[in-house]
Amino acid sequence: MQNTTETFGTEMTSFSKTVDGLISFQKNRVQPKLKITKAEYELFLQEYVFECIKGLNIGQAFCKKYKITDFILIHEKNLHFCSDYIYKTYVKK
Repeated sequence: MQNTTETFGTEMTSFSKTVDGLISFQKNRVQPKLKITKAEYELFLQEYVFECIKGLNIGQAFCKKYKITDFILIHEKNLHFCSDYIYKTYVKK
């Protein structure tokens, strides 16, 4: 019989590889078509407060508001990373 710890470790490694693959796919895809203005971004940040109360992280709230699928934003929980990523990826320069 296989050791439970070994099985769990193998499953976690497989899961990590899947997540890494999704993130890699997202980073290498064509640049997103959605571009928002800095004013729209600032408004989104103000509106996010209400989405946060509902339990959504900032990435999920952004995807919901603009009806997009961005695997990095959907899965990333770090507020500062997501804010920077949204600004660098989706705000017009």
